[in-house]
Amino acid sequence: MDKPQIAITSAHQFPTLDAATNPANREIGLSAGLGAVLFKSPYGVAFYKGGHDDWTDNLAVCVESKKSCILLMSNSVRGEITYPALIKSLFGDTGLPWSWEYNPQGSPPPITASAIPQTSQSRAVHKAPASQDVSDVVGTGERRPLLIFIIIVPPLCRLPDGFRAARTAL
Repeated sequence: MDKPQIAITSAHQFPTLDAATNPANREIGLSAGLGAVLFKSPYGVAFYKGGHDDWTDNLAVCVESKKSCILLMSNSVRGEITYPALIKSLFGDTGLPWSWEYNPQGSPPPITASAIPQTSQSRAVHKAPASQDVSDVVGTGERRPLLIFIIIVPPLCRLPDGFRAARTAL
């Protein structure tokens, strides 16, 4: 899984038949492994795997030298616009090639790390600015709170103030 099988040269994951390329992919060793996408992060070899259906979205990112992973699961496909800021705030700058994974054309802009609460608050709920509202589920007009479940394995990093972490013994 953690050995490159095929180099990825395409500018974006989708559309799959787009001929555009990105030379930066070679610099970070972007490649397909067995079941995951591999790349060279600022910490060394890293890999990730994401997926979604019509209503939910998920992403796992692992960094070998940290010997840790982060798993994000959302009740909305719009959750993906929060992932770059969440991963940077909670896990550090992994160098994940967001522009390849999430084609920016026609997609809402990602929520910035400054939108993640960094100070003590009575609740961990954060309302994004109206321009970054992610509660409209799949453009249907159905409104519900965006929920993101975060798992960090092993729990080596500290959640910013304002986030409540529940610990469960397995």
